[in-house]
Amino acid sequence: MVERGVKFSKQVEEQLKTVMNAILRFIGRSAVTIAELTLAFVQWVLELFYSTIQAMAIQALRGMRQE
Repeated sequence: MVERGVKFSKQVEEQLKTVMNAILRFIGRSAVTIAELTLAFVQWVLELFYSTIQAMAIQALRGMRQE
């Protein structure tokens, strides 16, 4: 049972690293190497992602108003 839990945890970690890498590439931070997933790191990445998406949305809305 414990062995299955450890295996599952490692699989989740790899999936989360994949998602974090995809987000970092999307926002132009592909040079970052993920050595350890911490809550602070995940929060930092998600905050950067949110800020990028927010800026893109604002820019799109401004563009729509100018047309």
